[in-house]
Amino acid sequence: MKNINLKIFSLVAAVAMVAFLGLSLEARAQQQSNIGVFDLQKVLNDSKKGKAARSGLESKFKKLQGELKAKENELSKLSGDLRKQVEAKTISAEDFRKKDEELKKKVTAYQEQLAKHNEDMRKSEEASLKPLVDKAVKAAGDIGRQRGYVVVLEIQQAGVVFAADGLDLTSEVMKVVDK
Repeated sequence: MKNINLKIFSLVAAVAMVAFLGLSLEARAQQQSNIGVFDLQKVLNDSKKGKAARSGLESKFKKLQGELKAKENELSKLSGDLRKQVEAKTISAEDFRKKDEELKKKVTAYQEQLAKHNEDMRKSEEASLKPLVDKAVKAAGDIGRQRGYVVVLEIQQAGVVFAADGLDLTSEVMKVVDK
């Protein structure tokens, strides 16, 4: 009987030891590879301060976009009128050449204005969002350090295909950004 109890006790002790070592190794592995992720684009799009910054940018450029749209409509009308004159054969070759040159100059000027507008928008967006980006990156790093993470990755830039929900720090980063 003592022999059976000793065998059972040894078996239970061995199972407990394996389980303990297994949990210990798993915890150590998890601790050593503890990784966090956050989605900067989501922070910029969904945080209160990100939405406010984007709203300010949109109102700033709405007027200019209206002017560009009016210019685009004007060019489209000029092109359509010229095409109609050619189809109806109511324009001389010399007048067509002059109007075509004039239209090409206007299209080139419009394209330059559009490129400048796009560059201005990009620079304004970058300047407006940079403080939020810096704050979000700092917050993600701080949260990662507090949790003992080895590394924190930005989902979009790092090319993260999958991250478990527990690793995602985005909502916590948004809270810090909105303070």
